[in-house]
Amino acid sequence: MQVPNHQHIAAYTIAATALIVLVALFHHPVAGTQGDAALLPAQIAQLAHKDRLVHGVLIVMLAMLTRALRSLQPASATGLAAHALGSVLLGVAMLFDGFIVPNVAGIPDSLPMLQAMGLAIQVFSKAGLLAHCAAMLGWAYASRRSAAWFACVGMLASSLPAAALLFSDLRLTPHSLMAIFTIQAVWYLSAAWLLLRR
Repeated sequence: MQVPNHQHIAAYTIAATALIVLVALFHHPVAGTQGDAALLPAQIAQLAHKDRLVHGVLIVMLAMLTRALRSLQPASATGLAAHALGSVLLGVAMLFDGFIVPNVAGIPDSLPMLQAMGLAIQVFSKAGLLAHCAAMLGWAYASRRSAAWFACVGMLASSLPAAALLFSDLRLTPHSLMAIFTIQAVWYLSAAWLLLRR
């Protein structure tokens, strides 16, 4: 029986983690659905356990994705650095959203703090997603001669989300995050396929 090499393991890791991220985003808890802002802290506190679980899974998956992308050829130091930066920025947003916010929600009169943290989460999340878009552009440039199809996928998977983040007043919610990451997941699966072929 043939033992998978490190590139095959990286390919399976990229594909599996990208799909797990989509599943986790699908199960992302949503507070504030009843419209009354005064009820927001209580709703967040009720969802605390699910919040921690979902965001913990997302942080681990992003770390695994970044680690597995080190095997992607053609290599792109710019792409890997941008992806690592994006994962750190998204990780900060997820630490706030999944672990700090639920604890703050238990403090009396915490609504102003929660709203301020919500703005910070939006900023860190958008910056992280844009860094991931830059990473895909970096790999697109690196692969323009050796794998033109992969370069095209990278251009599309990065430019569409980047345009939405930069040129619209898009508010990141679990639904919009799923839409953005679904586009990016096409690139991750293409990267896994590229690794398997080699």
